Amino acid sequence: TIELSFLNRFDSLDIGVRRVLQTCAVLGMSFSLSDVIRVHGEIDEAILERSLDLAVDELILVEDVEDDDDDDLSVWSGNGSRMESRNASWDPVDDRFFQFSHAMWRKSVLDAMLSEVKVHLHRTIAEALEKEQVLVMESSDIGWLLTLFDH
Repeated sequence: TIELSFLNRFDSLDIGVRRVLQTCAVLGMSFSLSDVIRVHGEIDEAILERSLDLAVDELILVEDVEDDDDDDLSVWSGNGSRMESRNASWDPVDDRFFQFSHAMWRKSVLDAMLSEVKVHLHRTIAEALEKEQVLVMESSDIGWLLTLFDH
Protein backbone atom coordinates (compact mmCIF):
# COMPACT_ATOMS: atom_id res chain seq x y z
CA THR A 1 0.00 0.00 0.00
CA ILE A 2 0.99 3.62 -0.35
CA GLU A 3 1.02 4.10 3.45
CA LEU A 4 3.58 1.31 3.76
CA SER A 5 5.71 2.92 1.07
CA PHE A 6 5.68 6.24 2.95
CA LEU A 7 6.53 4.47 6.20
CA ASN A 8 9.43 2.55 4.63
CA ARG A 9 10.92 5.77 3.22
CA PHE A 10 10.47 7.49 6.60
CA ASP A 11 12.11 4.57 8.44
CA SER A 12 15.11 4.68 6.08
CA LEU A 13 15.99 8.20 7.24
CA ASP A 14 18.50 8.97 9.99
CA ILE A 15 16.97 8.93 13.50
CA GLY A 16 17.71 12.65 13.93
CA VAL A 17 15.89 13.53 10.71
CA ARG A 18 12.94 11.35 11.75
CA ARG A 19 12.79 13.11 15.12
CA VAL A 20 12.76 16.54 13.45
CA LEU A 21 10.06 15.39 11.01
CA GLN A 22 7.95 14.15 13.91
CA THR A 23 8.15 17.60 15.46
CA CYS A 24 7.26 19.16 12.11
CA ALA A 25 4.23 16.90 11.76
CA VAL A 26 2.96 17.93 15.19
CA LEU A 27 3.61 21.59 14.38
CA GLY A 28 1.27 21.29 11.38
CA MET A 29 1.19 21.04 7.62
CA SER A 30 3.40 24.13 7.38
CA PHE A 31 5.90 25.58 9.84
CA SER A 32 9.01 27.71 10.09
CA LEU A 33 12.61 26.89 10.90
CA SER A 34 12.34 29.16 13.93
CA ASP A 35 9.44 27.02 15.22
CA VAL A 36 11.58 23.89 14.96
CA ILE A 37 14.51 25.65 16.66
CA ARG A 38 12.25 26.79 19.53
CA VAL A 39 11.13 23.23 20.14
CA HIS A 40 14.60 21.70 19.78
CA GLY A 41 16.71 24.28 21.59
CA GLU A 42 19.06 21.49 22.66
CA ILE A 43 20.04 20.69 19.06
CA ASP A 44 22.46 22.89 17.09
CA GLU A 45 20.64 25.07 14.53
CA ALA A 46 22.91 23.86 11.70
CA ILE A 47 21.94 20.23 12.41
CA LEU A 48 18.24 21.14 12.35
CA GLU A 49 18.69 22.98 9.05
CA ARG A 50 20.54 20.00 7.55
CA SER A 51 17.72 17.70 8.66
CA LEU A 52 15.11 19.91 7.02
CA ASP A 53 17.25 20.26 3.87
CA LEU A 54 17.56 16.47 3.66
CA ALA A 55 13.78 16.15 3.98
CA VAL A 56 13.43 18.67 1.12
CA ASP A 57 15.94 16.70 -0.98
CA GLU A 58 13.89 13.55 -0.28
CA LEU A 59 10.73 15.43 -1.42
CA ILE A 60 9.10 14.95 1.98
CA LEU A 61 9.09 18.70 2.58
CA VAL A 62 9.13 21.71 0.29
CA GLU A 63 10.56 25.06 1.27
CA ASP A 64 8.52 28.18 0.60
CA VAL A 65 10.00 31.64 0.46
CA GLU A 66 7.68 34.61 0.30
CA ASP A 67 8.75 37.21 -2.25
CA ASP A 68 8.76 40.80 -0.98
CA ASP A 69 7.45 42.03 -4.34
CA ASP A 70 4.23 40.04 -4.43
CA ASP A 71 2.17 37.49 -2.54
CA ASP A 72 3.21 34.32 -4.37
CA LEU A 73 5.59 31.75 -2.93
CA SER A 74 8.77 30.50 -4.55
CA VAL A 75 9.93 26.91 -4.10
CA TRP A 76 13.52 26.28 -3.01
CA SER A 77 15.46 23.06 -3.27
CA GLY A 78 17.17 21.60 -0.21
CA ASN A 79 20.64 22.71 -1.32
CA GLY A 80 19.56 26.35 -1.17
CA SER A 81 19.15 27.00 -4.89
CA ARG A 82 15.96 28.54 -6.11
CA MET A 83 13.94 26.17 -8.29
CA GLU A 84 11.44 28.76 -9.47
CA SER A 85 11.29 32.42 -8.63
CA ARG A 86 11.03 35.94 -9.90
CA ASN A 87 13.01 37.69 -7.15
CA ALA A 88 16.71 36.95 -6.58
CA SER A 89 17.02 39.22 -3.51
CA TRP A 90 16.01 36.67 -0.85
CA ASP A 91 18.04 37.19 2.30
CA PRO A 92 19.21 33.87 3.83
CA VAL A 93 19.16 35.30 7.37
CA ASP A 94 15.37 35.58 7.14
CA ASP A 95 13.33 32.75 8.59
CA ARG A 96 12.79 29.72 6.38
CA PHE A 97 9.33 28.24 5.84
CA PHE A 98 8.49 24.65 5.03
CA GLN A 99 5.48 22.48 4.40
CA PHE A 100 4.93 18.80 3.84
CA SER A 101 4.96 18.01 0.13
CA HIS A 102 1.77 16.01 0.57
CA ALA A 103 -0.72 15.61 3.40
CA MET A 104 -0.04 11.87 3.27
CA TRP A 105 3.54 12.48 4.46
CA ARG A 106 2.35 14.32 7.54
CA LYS A 107 -0.36 11.74 8.21
CA SER A 108 2.12 8.86 7.87
CA VAL A 109 4.56 10.46 10.29
CA LEU A 110 1.80 11.17 12.82
CA ASP A 111 0.32 7.68 12.46
CA ALA A 112 3.72 6.08 13.11
CA MET A 113 4.20 8.00 16.36
CA LEU A 114 3.26 6.60 19.76
CA SER A 115 0.50 8.62 21.41
CA GLU A 116 2.81 9.35 24.37
CA VAL A 117 5.34 10.90 22.00
CA LYS A 118 2.64 13.07 20.39
CA VAL A 119 1.41 14.27 23.79
CA HIS A 120 4.98 15.06 24.85
CA LEU A 121 5.65 16.97 21.62
CA HIS A 122 2.40 18.94 21.90
CA ARG A 123 3.34 19.92 25.46
CA THR A 124 6.90 20.83 24.44
CA ILE A 125 5.64 22.93 21.52
CA ALA A 126 3.09 24.76 23.70
CA GLU A 127 5.74 25.48 26.36
CA ALA A 128 8.20 26.72 23.73
CA LEU A 129 5.58 28.99 22.17
CA GLU A 130 4.50 30.33 25.57
CA LYS A 131 8.10 31.00 26.59
CA GLU A 132 8.75 32.89 23.37
CA GLN A 133 5.66 35.10 23.62
CA VAL A 134 4.36 37.10 26.54
CA LEU A 135 0.63 36.52 26.60
CA VAL A 136 -0.48 40.05 25.81
CA MET A 137 -3.75 39.90 23.99
CA GLU A 138 -3.46 41.76 20.73
CA SER A 139 -5.87 41.32 17.87
CA SER A 140 -2.98 41.09 15.39
CA ASP A 141 -1.73 37.90 17.04
CA ILE A 142 -4.82 35.74 16.48
CA GLY A 143 -2.85 33.28 14.30
CA TRP A 144 -0.24 32.77 17.02
CA LEU A 145 -2.93 32.28 19.69
CA LEU A 146 -4.70 29.69 17.52
CA THR A 147 -1.41 27.86 17.01
CA LEU A 148 -0.77 27.82 20.76
CA PHE A 149 -4.32 26.66 21.43
CA ASP A 150 -3.84 23.76 19.01
CA HIS A 151 -1.11 22.41 21.29
